[in-house]
Amino acid sequence: MTPDSILAVLDRLRRNWPADWICLTGGEPFVQDLAPLVGPLHARGFRIQVETNGTCFRDAGIDWVTVSPKPPGFETAPEIRNLAREVKLVVSKEISFPVLRRVRSNFPPGIPLFLQPESNRGSSRARALRLLRRALKEGLPDVRVGVQLHKIYALR
Repeated sequence: MTPDSILAVLDRLRRNWPADWICLTGGEPFVQDLAPLVGPLHARGFRIQVETNGTCFRDAGIDWVTVSPKPPGFETAPEIRNLAREVKLVVSKEISFPVLRRVRSNFPPGIPLFLQPESNRGSSRARALRLLRRALKEGLPDVRVGVQLHKIYALR
């Protein structure tokens, strides 16, 4: 979609569902130049969040950056680390405590790091809680457990 077509859809949707927050996610948003979309969205009063894997960054005046590093290396671009407002790690088999420690050390301590169980299975939730307990025991700052709401809503 072009920025103009996205804006037209949002203008139409906003008539029935007033909102002031837009989240750009899916794939890797920063692979594209977001400025032609972000500027007009800001002009309409929207605040813009980007969910990114953190491997690349383009300055586009984003209001909130969520970084979700991905396996196998969980790498992030250095310039995005201080821009992140939160970090999310999907707790999968690839997540170990050394990975958690390394990712946590890549971001300032005041930025929360959310551990999100990969699924609603008990084993997935238990893995996230084990990682949280160890993070607390070892003094890793601002590590929390969250949920992937789309996994919960998909069950309904």
